[in-house]
Amino acid sequence: MKLVKNTGTDRVIDELRRSLVAPSCLDFASSEFSLFAYAELRDLLDKLDACRIVLPNAESEELGLTGSNADRAFRNRLQLHWLARECGTWIRRKAELRIAPGRLPQSILIGGVPESEKQRVITGSCAFTTEGLGITPGNQFGLIQCSERPGNPPSLVPGSRACGVPCRPQISRRPPFSHFFRNWPTRRRRRWSTT
Repeated sequence: MKLVKNTGTDRVIDELRRSLVAPSCLDFASSEFSLFAYAELRDLLDKLDACRIVLPNAESEELGLTGSNADRAFRNRLQLHWLARECGTWIRRKAELRIAPGRLPQSILIGGVPESEKQRVITGSCAFTTEGLGITPGNQFGLIQCSERPGNPPSLVPGSRACGVPCRPQISRRPPFSHFFRNWPTRRRRRWSTT
């Protein structure tokens, strides 16, 4: 794992450009989706084999389709309608879009050829916007992590054998919140009924 500064040549978009070589896939969950971020990665996204997207159930203003104040230069190109048509065509042709019931607290991007050296898993405050990808400067005090080795991504997936978490949930017979009372003296421990 390494930390991504999202400035200079150490940006999220640079990691994606290194990992998205044909044939590859991109899966991401993001709280925002900007058409200008799509425009910057359009050539790479057209060459993908597949793409899975999870976005929150939000209005277009909350989703950030037209970008933020930092995207004024992109809006001045007057290509927004064309970009919206191109993005819609790409989503219908290559992407599988899912809607989350609420707002997503952080983003995750998984790109590249699975089980290869080129695959990257990027998590943190890296929304699919120009600020999140590091194209425009943003006022972010967030943390962005990127896996570099093929051994790291499977350990991030719950239920995989590599992370040691069982694939099926285990039913616990312990009373609720018993882990909070584990280190307390026995006379203060609360007794919970199991019925």
